[in-house]
Amino acid sequence: LPELAGFRIQLSGMFRQRGGYFKNVRSAALQDITPVSSPYSSFQWKRGDYDKDFRKLKTYGGRIAVDRDFGDLNLFYAYDNTWAKDDQAFPQILVSEKGGTIENPNGGITIPVSGPSTIFTTDGRQYQQFPLDLDNYPRRAPFSIPSLYFITKSWGHVLNLTYNVNDETVLKSITGYRRSTNYGGAVTSLGTSPVQAWASNYLDSKVFSQEFQAIYATSSFNVTLGLIYFHEDVRDERDSGFSTNCPAGIPGAPCTPGAGPSRAPYYSPFAPNGGFIRQFSKTNAYAAYGQASWTPPIFDDRLELTGGLRYSDDTKRARRDIFNGVVLPAQLRNEASEKRVDPAAMVKFKWTEDINTYFR
Repeated sequence: LPELAGFRIQLSGMFRQRGGYFKNVRSAALQDITPVSSPYSSFQWKRGDYDKDFRKLKTYGGRIAVDRDFGDLNLFYAYDNTWAKDDQAFPQILVSEKGGTIENPNGGITIPVSGPSTIFTTDGRQYQQFPLDLDNYPRRAPFSIPSLYFITKSWGHVLNLTYNVNDETVLKSITGYRRSTNYGGAVTSLGTSPVQAWASNYLDSKVFSQEFQAIYATSSFNVTLGLIYFHEDVRDERDSGFSTNCPAGIPGAPCTPGAGPSRAPYYSPFAPNGGFIRQFSKTNAYAAYGQASWTPPIFDDRLELTGGLRYSDDTKRARRDIFNGVVLPAQLRNEASEKRVDPAAMVKFKWTEDINTYFR
């Protein structure tokens, strides 16, 4: 935009949308429903139609940046915000000749050499198979499969302050804050039995960083000194289980493959209370660094020597308070930390205006 009262302002925005790559089979049983979420979950599925095509995308966002000089002080600020809804990919399970395993519970199934195809066995179980050839990857679901989605939200602030002390010395402050959330889920196709495996997650990340720099530069000598602080909080929730493929979606009703789309109730025979897990982590990182470059008065200023040193102190702490749908009487905790010093050195020689050699 035109400069206004000394402020330079930039505005930008984006929008992108596409239809699904893989056709789903429409089903009234997957329309105007609310998928089940764990009572502990930080998000609940919204009521809507869940028989839409797979791999749809809709995303939009915007950014504003402001820049202004106050004498020797420059201020730069930017804010951005994006939102994206990305539907799950078309789920497939390969049939295997490993009888008695989850890839092939029955065994003794003749696998076609080409596909895609759907195999029905004598006991009514249904299997899907397709060759490992992307040119022949199925473009349409053989029956209604719940189409879930993931939503990602991200927004952040940046504030940079630059102060020119004199012609050789510059001081900088670089501040950033970002928060990102991602939630949603996906299911598999009815590939092995009359149940469908499903999974969902909720992730919430909050990040703050602060860096200070002091830069001194002349025609033959440059040095940069800096301090860094980084902090992140993460909330991590996972849920998983199975859903039955019942015509009426009624608990206890007969469930047969292909009779109807996956419906509630959701359950896991391995975890009767559900597969919900909740955990948290915190990261704190500190660093101090310095780097200097010197051009000695030899070889017509074509030689440059650089040396640097960085000290890092990082700590990550994590805890889990819910496992398989049960609140733990004693939280599980873990911690990792490291302190280290990293040196660096480089020799650079400029043979001509077009050729440069360096050893690092």
